[in-house]
Amino acid sequence: MAAAKEVAKRTYETAVELFTMLCEKYSLDPLADGVIISHKEGCARGIASNHGDPEHLWTQLGMGYTMDGFRKTVKAAMGGASSKIGCDNVGCKKITIAPI
Repeated sequence: MAAAKEVAKRTYETAVELFTMLCEKYSLDPLADGVIISHKEGCARGIASNHGDPEHLWTQLGMGYTMDGFRKTVKAAMGGASSKIGCDNVGCKKITIAPI
């Protein structure tokens, strides 16, 4: 279970970095309706297949992540210069990397 949680955490952090880059590149607001949606949310809108990624995985592993939290984390990460997202079981935050 610990290994699965670590993989989910790394995947979440990588997804935050990817979606931050995409939202910045295309001037998108990650909190706006329909900008970032899960498969589950997409299915409810009739535009995605009927499965529950990633919410069901986060729930089964007890990660405490939500799609609303994911979108807020992406929004918080936007606009940073050199940074990385760090997450724990409570949430995520942007970590600024100081130049050497």
